[in-house]
Amino acid sequence: MLEKTTITSGEKSRRWLSITAPTEEEIQQYTAQFDLPKDIFTLHSFTEEVSRIEKLSSKELGACVSLVLISYQVEQDVTDSVEGALQPISFLFTEELVITVASGAYELLKIQQMFEECEGEVDQFIIFYILYTYHNYLLALNKQKRMIDEVNDAAKNSTEKDNLILLRDIEKNLVYLEHTLDDQKQTTDQIIENEQIVAKISKDVLNDVRISCRRVEKLIHLYRGLVDSTSGMVSALMDNTLNHLMKYLDSAALIISIPTLIFSLWGINTGGLLWKDSILGSLGVVLLALIVTIIGIILLRRKDYMN
Repeated sequence: MLEKTTITSGEKSRRWLSITAPTEEEIQQYTAQFDLPKDIFTLHSFTEEVSRIEKLSSKELGACVSLVLISYQVEQDVTDSVEGALQPISFLFTEELVITVASGAYELLKIQQMFEECEGEVDQFIIFYILYTYHNYLLALNKQKRMIDEVNDAAKNSTEKDNLILLRDIEKNLVYLEHTLDDQKQTTDQIIENEQIVAKISKDVLNDVRISCRRVEKLIHLYRGLVDSTSGMVSALMDNTLNHLMKYLDSAALIISIPTLIFSLWGINTGGLLWKDSILGSLGVVLLALIVTIIGIILLRRKDYMN
């Protein structure tokens, strides 16, 4: 889908072409129309796409700046997985034209508003949009922290299967976020170290970008450590529960074997056994088995084998 808009800010105006989920036929059309590489209009999944910024030259558009970022769509993170919320967005900037290519229309209004707030300055928009993406990544990491706390609280009382599944999902989410952020950090560093891009950007804004980058980098490694710690704790709790269960079953087997042995001895039908010819003999054997069993239970409890 293609939408055409004019972005006006102050005395400047640019045409804005918003391309959403282009088909292969449309990609071929745009590639030929604008004399640009196919990759500008082709968006892979976030696991395959890489963040990058590069200068291009087009016979139709002249000098261009191409920027590809992986954006975290807060509105799309409606489940415990970040896969659906991580979406690549491709930008192409010229003096008279802005082209955005996205798989969904979730961010387009925000992009337009931000571009107008930056008064049409491409360099400012790039910096502010990067800052915006890091803000969203912080929201994603905070959600993962809440999920880690949930698993920790639940693991204190039980080792249910649901906790293990949630822990697996958290670890997968953090792997996705970590590699995405590592890739995007290279592009961010390349941008903020480019004197031509940051010439008109205030030091406070650049400092905010650097701090946000360091913050998410620290949090992602911190939360990965927490997940590893929580995973170890859950495994230890499961081992401890299994050990208690095995100890209890072994003790129960030992207790059951006591009356079994006694009944077996009195059932071998040989002479010399007590109460063999007595009418109350069976009752006596049952009472003997019961007494010995109770003594065995008391001894095992004192040794902490039945708790």
